[in-house]
Formats: sequence, C-alpha cells, structure tokens
Amino acid sequence: MTRSPRQPVAAGAAFLASIASALAQTPTIERADITQYGVYLGRVTETRKSSGTPTGTIDGVVWQFISETTVVPASRGVRFGFEYRLVGAPPGASVPIHSVTLFPAEGLRNARTGRVYDHSEYTQEAKFGQPILRGYSLDEEWEVVPGLWVLQIWNGEQKLAEMTFTLE
Repeated sequence: MTRSPRQPVAAGAAFLASIASALAQTPTIERADITQYGVYLGRVTETRKSSGTPTGTIDGVVWQFISETTVVPASRGVRFGFEYRLVGAPPGASVPIHSVTLFPAEGLRNARTGRVYDHSEYTQEAKFGQPILRGYSLDEEWEVVPGLWVLQIWNGEQKLAEMTFTLE
C-alpha cells in the first residue's frame, strides 16, 4: 500500500477542525423556562452532603407536582418549588447551575448546631432540555418558618429564574 504524502496533513487538518468545532460548541445558556411550580410529592433517590445548606444535605428526588400555587402550607413534610428546562446550545450540554434559597427575614435556626441561616446555596450540573427541579423540602420542624421564601437559579452572574413562595 502506497501512502500519499498528503495523508498526514489531511489527518492533522481533520484533528484541528474537530478541536475548533469542540471549542465552538462551548455551552451557551439562552434562558430557563419554568414549566411547573407549586407543591409536589417526591421520592428521594440520593442524598449528597452540602455545606451550603441548613441541613447539610441535598436530595435527588423524583417529583410530581400536585398543586399549582405560590402559597404553601408551613408544615413539616411539605415540598415546594418549580420545575424548569434550560434552553441553550449545544442541545444536551451540561452547565453548572447555582441554586439559592432566600429564607424569611428571621432565617432558619438549625436546632442541632444553633446556626442561623438567611439563605441556602449549592451548585449542580444541569443539562439543556431536561426537566430539572428547583425545590425545597421542609424535613425538620425548625425549617418550618412562615414568610416569603425565594428560590433562584443562576449561571455565573446571570439569574435565570426566580419564584417567591409564601409559607402560611
């Protein structure tokens, strides 16, 4: 088999083109569309440690919304929030999303540590086009604080979505 002297050049050009294509495909978020919100039922599928949250954990949850509302019963066991989809390019790409919860003015006092939290935050990877839950679960009695709760999602300095819930 005889090799053409141009094969290495063609292979090198193809490699450079694939690198340029990958660089051109840096994920870009256009927006976040809220698709559902309110009170939901959830089944925990995983629990991860998170130092930025009052309970010290974040749960992975399979969810189903049962009530479209922004007025939520202030009761242990209640789950509330919103579902969203990221719109951007390239389709299916993952990006870091920073989730923030702003608590009512008096904050949440962790009964075990005594620490008072005015907010909660964590970062996770999210894929374009997939439904993503931005929720909060009132698991501990000390988390049941009536007032305004603000749930936000961010990418860097860009706020993508925000909803305010009133716990009564």
